[in-house]
Amino acid sequence: MKAPYQRARFGLALAAVMLVAPNLAAADAKRLEADLRAMFGAHGTLAIGDVSSALLRSRLSAHDIRFETPEGERLLIDRYVVSGDYDRPDEVTLEGLRLEDALTDFTLMSAERIVLGEPSRAVFALDDALAAEAVRIGSLAIDGIALDLGSELADDLFYATPLYGGQGASPSTACAANPCPAPLSNCSRWPGWRAR
Repeated sequence: MKAPYQRARFGLALAAVMLVAPNLAAADAKRLEADLRAMFGAHGTLAIGDVSSALLRSRLSAHDIRFETPEGERLLIDRYVVSGDYDRPDEVTLEGLRLEDALTDFTLMSAERIVLGEPSRAVFALDDALAAEAVRIGSLAIDGIALDLGSELADDLFYATPLYGGQGASPSTACAANPCPAPLSNCSRWPGWRAR
C-alpha cells in the first residue's frame, strides 16, 4: 500500500519542480541581461540580441552582444555563456570576441574563445566597483587570440616590455641591455632566430 502513495508523492514533487524550474531559469536569464546592461550601460551603448536558458544543462546564454563607447571603440561578443549556478558559476565562456575601432572597422583584438573557470561572479564590473579580493578566477583559457601590436590597447598591455610601441622583440633590442655569451645563432632566449 505504500508504493502507490510514494509514487504519488514523487509525481507531485516532480510536477512542482517542473512548474518552478522554468520560472527560476527565466529569472536567471533576466538577471544575466540586467547584469550585462549594468556592466556596460554607463560606459556607452549596449545591444543584446537574445538571452536564453537551458534548464537541463544549467546554462544561460546571451547572444550577439554589441557595445560601443563614446571614444569610438566597439566590442562584439557572439555568445556569453554562464554554466552552473548563476551565483557560483562553474565557468563563464565568451565566444567570438572582437574589439574594433568603430570609425575604421579595424580589429584591435580578437579571441575565438575565452573561458573563465570557477569565477567568483557571472558578470564582472568594468569599473573599480569590486574590491580586488572579490574578483577570483580559478582558471583562464584563451583560444585564437590576435592583437594589433600597433594599437593603444597593445601599448597599455605591454608597457615597459619589448613589445611596447608595436616594435616587437628581437635579439638585437632585447639582448642589448643584457647580452648573453652564446652566439646569436645558438641564443637560448630566442630559439629559432637566425642572423641575416
